[in-house]
Amino acid sequence: MSNDPKTEAFTFYASYYEASKYMPDETGIEYLKAILDYAFEGKEPNRESTNPIVMAAFVLARPNIDSSIKNKHNGAKGGSAKKADDRSNEARKPARKAACKPASGSAASNKDKERDEEEEKDKDGEGDKDAGEDKRAVTPREGPPTLESVDDFVKEEGLAISAGDFFNYYEARGWMLSGTPVADWRALARSWQSKEKEFGRAQKKEASVDEGILSVLEQLGA
Repeated sequence: MSNDPKTEAFTFYASYYEASKYMPDETGIEYLKAILDYAFEGKEPNRESTNPIVMAAFVLARPNIDSSIKNKHNGAKGGSAKKADDRSNEARKPARKAACKPASGSAASNKDKERDEEEEKDKDGEGDKDAGEDKRAVTPREGPPTLESVDDFVKEEGLAISAGDFFNYYEARGWMLSGTPVADWRALARSWQSKEKEFGRAQKKEASVDEGILSVLEQLGA
């Protein structure tokens, strides 16, 4: 390979110098001179007249020398080219940004706006729902009634029960059913009517039995 005679620099590896130490002095100097002649002047050693040891070492070193010179040349040329490419890239950036930016009032922008509005409506609806659930959750349970309220309810509903008996019965039990506070005393009052009827029938039945027994005893005494 013939190199540019105007080469001003190349990488001189330490391995070149180390290899020359293993050669006789004159041979080592000849080897180093062959490397420099090739690198700066493009002259290759004469295969016929050059010491075989020098020639063998030079052949091994030549690929590294060629690569070093090539890199130096590419670096010198690439510096200005790189600057030009950078300036060109900077000039293209605004154009790319303008191309990527959506136009004002475009269909895509309108769709995004509509989607955002729908999401806001959904959030508002969920908030109202949660607020309603919270209000229901904090509604306090109605406490035990008074005798007056029971009496008013019995009259309004037209229930055939004694408001006093109903009130006294559950008041004595702390308005509890099987260890649980009464949740709806009005419903309990409605069911009390049927209980009173059953209680009345039982009392009548017992009275009838008592009268029958008395009749039998009177007959036996007679």
